[in-house]
Formats: sequence, C-alpha cells, structure tokens
Amino acid sequence: MWEWKKHMTLDELKKIISNSENENVELKEWKNSISFDGGDKFENRKCILGYCVAIGNEDGGYLIIGVDNNKYIVGTKAVLASDFKQKVYQKTGQKVEVFELFENTNKIIAIKIPSRSIGQLLKFAGAPLMRIGDSLEIMSDAQQYNILSEGQDDWSSKVCANASLVNLNPDAIKKLKELYIEKNTGSKIIANSDEQFLKDVGLINTDSKITNACVLLVGKKEFIDEYFGQAEICFEYRNRVTDIQFVDRVDYRNSFILILDDIWNKVYSRQQIHQIQQGLFRTDIPAYNQETFREALFNAVCHRDYMQQGSIFIKQSPEILEITNPGGLPFGVTIENIIDVPATPRNKLLAESFQKIFRGVERSGQGADKIFRNTIEEGKGSPDYTQTMTQFVIVKIPAIVQDGNFISFLEKITKEKNILISMSDILILEKIRLGDKKNITIQTVGHLLEKGIIELHGKTRGAQYVLSSEYYNSIGKLGVRTRKIGLSRDYHKGMILEHLKKNKIGAMKEFMQVCHELKRSDIRNLLTELKKDNKIRIKSGKTVSSIWELVD
Repeated sequence: MWEWKKHMTLDELKKIISNSENENVELKEWKNSISFDGGDKFENRKCILGYCVAIGNEDGGYLIIGVDNNKYIVGTKAVLASDFKQKVYQKTGQKVEVFELFENTNKIIAIKIPSRSIGQLLKFAGAPLMRIGDSLEIMSDAQQYNILSEGQDDWSSKVCANASLVNLNPDAIKKLKELYIEKNTGSKIIANSDEQFLKDVGLINTDSKITNACVLLVGKKEFIDEYFGQAEICFEYRNRVTDIQFVDRVDYRNSFILILDDIWNKVYSRQQIHQIQQGLFRTDIPAYNQETFREALFNAVCHRDYMQQGSIFIKQSPEILEITNPGGLPFGVTIENIIDVPATPRNKLLAESFQKIFRGVERSGQGADKIFRNTIEEGKGSPDYTQTMTQFVIVKIPAIVQDGNFISFLEKITKEKNILISMSDILILEKIRLGDKKNITIQTVGHLLEKGIIELHGKTRGAQYVLSSEYYNSIGKLGVRTRKIGLSRDYHKGMILEHLKKNKIGAMKEFMQVCHELKRSDIRNLLTELKKDNKIRIKSGKTVSSIWELVD
C-alpha cells in the first residue's frame, strides 16, 4: 500500500478533479483490478501504462483512479505493485509520482505523469498514443512530425557572425541564380541585386544577417577554410571495395554550388557501364545513376551534424558507392521507416534552400525513396543503410546489375497493364524476387495478385508468393519458378521423413515441432500426400493425428 504523501492533500486532489475539464486529467472509475500494461498489446492499450504514455505525450497531467465521469469519488479496490514506479520508468522512461488518499473508506489513487521530453514521443506497444474522447488512438503523422521537430537546433539558419557580403563568391551566386531560374521559370527575383536575391530565397535573414547555410552554398573558399573546416567532402576511389588503400583522393572545400558538378564528374569518370540484353537490343546502365547520387549527397549535406568536425566521405569502387556523414539519422527516422517517415531535416534552412534551387527536389531533404526506387528499377537491388550508427549515417549504393530481366519485367508490366508502380509495390516486388516473405500478406499484395503481376501458390502459412510466370518465361527459367513453388513443400516433407527415419515413429505434436512455421492443416496435407506416395503409413490410430511410421 502506498504511503500517503503530505504534499498531496485530499482538498488538493478534489481541486484537481473539479478542474479536470481545464487540466490534463483523466478520471477512471476502475473499482477493482487494473491491468498495468495490457500484456504490451495494442488492443489492450486502455491500461495504466497506455494512459501514462498518452498523457505524457500531451505535456503531462494526472491519471486519477476511483472517480467516475461525474467527478464523484466512488473508491477503488485496486492495488498497485510496490515496484510500480520502477516498472513505468523501465517501460517508458517516465518518473511518475503516486499518491493514495481516502475519503472516508473510499480509496483514490492519483498518478502524476510528467511530460515527454522535447522532441521525443512516448510509445505503447510501438505506437505513440494520444487521448481522443474516451479512446486512446495513434497520433497522426502531422502531430508526430511536429513533436519530433521540436527543439531541433537548426545550425544552418544561425547567423554566421564573422560573415559579410565580401565573404561571398560572386561566381557561386551567379550559378545559384541560374539554378533557381531553371526550376522557377519566369521568376523576377533573379533581376534583383545579389543581396536582395539571397534575402528572397532566405539565405540572408530578415535582419540582413548572413546565415550558415548561405556561407555553405555560396561562401568564398578562403572563408570556408577558416571558419567551416568541417564542411568538407572527401572523395576516394578504390579498385576493389575490400581494398584499404585508395588509388585516388580529392578533398572538396568550397561553395557547395560550385563543387557539386565537380564531385559528380569525378564519380562519373570512374564508373563503369553495364550492358543489359533486352530482346534484340542492348541497354546501357551506368554503375551510378546521377539522380541517385545527387539525392544521397543532398541527404548527407542536409542531415549531417555540423557541430561535429568530421567530413562527408564518398568512397567509390566498381561494386559499391558509399556515402558517410557525421551525425546519426534525424529525429524520428530509423532504417526501417526511412522511406515513409515525414522529412525531419537536421538543417532545415539548408534543406529548404535545396528545395527552392534544384530541379527534381520537391521535398526538403528527403530523397531516400528515389534512391531505393532507382537502384531496384535498375536491377541492382536495394541500397544498404544497415551500418548506420548513432554517430554516422552510412548508405551503400550498389553498382552491379543483379537481375537485368527484372528491369525488363517492370518496364513490360508498366506498359502492358498501363499502370504506375508505387514505391511500396517496388519494394514488395523486390522482396518477392529475393524470396523474402517477411511482412508480405494478402492485404499488402492483393492488388498485385489481381493484376497478375505476382502469383500465389499453396494455402495457409506454407503459401508461396512468386513473380508471375511472364517474368520467368521472359528469362527462360520457368523451371526456377516451378522449383520456388515446390521448394517449401518438398523441404518440409523431407523434414518429416528425416524425423521418422531417426525416431522410427512420429505424431502430429512432433511434426509441428519439426515444421514449427506451418499450421496443423498444412502438416495434415503433407502427411496425406506422403501416404498417397506410399512413403509413410499409420502405425496406430485412425486419423492423421495418429502414430506414423515409414513404409519399409
């Protein structure tokens, strides 16, 4: 039982209850037992921990138990565990306070819940909850974005105290204007003076002060060398990705507007061209797509942490192009959600400037989806972010075409079926091509089945999704399709036969352990097929759940 706290009196509690419409207070009758965490299941979110998360996400408040919706104290018989506060902290990081008070014999439990930290979301069963009426629901993407964007220190928008107009490169400003007019045809602001133009695009602020973003984009080399030594991009080339020693290196530290083309020309001069046979014609596919490279470099420049002294590194080889930038992924971005999460650039002004200036950049600082789409559509597979750490973001862009026929397949279904394949569908088709079944369900691929782009073979948990027969026919490998369809069933049949060979007999319970990813109905079908093939028989019992043995 919780000790009564002198700094929370019954009168103080009643005042909180009476003002519950104006305070962040949740009143719960909960007369008897209460679930602490609902078994960490989303459907059981209306538990104590679920409300701690939701109220914490709403700037903190009180969860008061033993009071009905009419604000009458009805009392509760619930008892919180002695380590309740510790368990909440372990689950959410919140340091709650608990008060137990009495009105006559009616017990009231008041839990004081602190606010989430700035820029952080509290989650229950992986979901950021908020209260909507009597329900607990997942926050909208917009609400999550607003929270994750809180307190972010936009280094690029800060004033560079030592900079003046004489520290800006006229050639870089001229190039900036050219890029701006390419994207914003007909704009009249380029006719303004250089200073006014930079104000119009936000690189000089309303107080006529030059921002860090302005220096990065159009600053003179000597000024950047002196004050922004970390704003360096280092290029290295290796003959093999496994080589430690590079054979070529160039360090770029100048106006980004001026070095961007130089960096791409360096990459292009070193890359190979892969020829893919498509029917009677050959198609040239460069090792590195310029749009893909540009998006990856833009992300590194926009999202890097300029408070760290490390440089951006570009490491090129015939197999891989790797780009590393200091600073981990931005708030709210993970390797798993990097394609879908709303953009949260660490340097917002810089990212927005790219959006205003460069053609093809429609969303500030988020081009991961383009990188994925381009590499997959070119038959090279997915980019690799798995080596990303807290201190660095590392993306590896594949250069070698793994499956040229996959390129032809995507082009063919796009033309013949007159459809535009979404980014999510591209990722699903790539996973099916690789035989990866994780998170692929009838709900996610039903529309692809209806259009005949993929096929489903088998039932229940043992079912196999494969690309349509058109794909395997076009590459002359219908036998591979047949093998993929039959592989799972043959594999599990072999597991059952091996078990019977080692143990002489076997029952359904044992087969379910051997083939743990299959349902009982799947195994029953396999047993029936093996019996029909005269490979096994029932030793005792009259059903397929009986004791089985090998046929001599």
